[in-house]
Amino acid sequence: MRRISPRAGWLAASLLCLLLPGARAWAASELILVRGYGNCPSGYAPLTYDQAHRPSLRARMRELSGNEPWPIHGLADGQYLGGKYGGELKRARLADIRGLRDHFCLASGSDGAIGWGVPAWGHIPGWGAWQWRRTLPPATGLGHYSNVLVARLDDLPFGDLCAVFTRDGNPVVQACISPQAGRLHRESYPTLRRALETLRRQGLPLRVYVDHDRRPDFAAVPDMPAYSITGLATCNRGGCM
Repeated sequence: MRRISPRAGWLAASLLCLLLPGARAWAASELILVRGYGNCPSGYAPLTYDQAHRPSLRARMRELSGNEPWPIHGLADGQYLGGKYGGELKRARLADIRGLRDHFCLASGSDGAIGWGVPAWGHIPGWGAWQWRRTLPPATGLGHYSNVLVARLDDLPFGDLCAVFTRDGNPVVQACISPQAGRLHRESYPTLRRALETLRRQGLPLRVYVDHDRRPDFAAVPDMPAYSITGLATCNRGGCM
């Protein structure tokens, strides 16, 4: 078995159980929610700068910001200046977004225009269908997941990249890498990214090492636990031992 990045120890990983809810239509009042510090509830994801330009969403954003004493709201990759600021949208650094008290969350089963269907950023079928029920306490420390495949890769704001790993067709874990300053194994980002792309393209089994105590700022699947990747290892034909 060949390691691709720095060696990491591991602890036993927690088991997770997948629920696949059916599609639903969203009422206008449910399409966008305001939540603190980007903690969007199940079924929602942080609204992006590009999505926020849609006229059908701007009206709801103006309505929500008009009821808030502090009219500046965070987006996944920007800010919305409502109220007395006139509804201006601007790009922003992650450091400027993270500290905002209020953030807009968009229904993950919404396309932002008519209130139902595929999410605007969801080019992969079933994007909004990942919801998780934890049957054991959350995992902590270093860990690994063996005999998994890279099922999907998603580019996120600020260059972050998240992968969903599956086993026998079932989602197992979501893990991410980031080129941002101060992030785990930032210097290995190009190597890890190329490795993930190759492993997905070739459909090769692997072992992914993660740090359960380091959570990414963004995730491809908001309701699925996401951790930081510390290393990858390819498996032989007999699997990962």
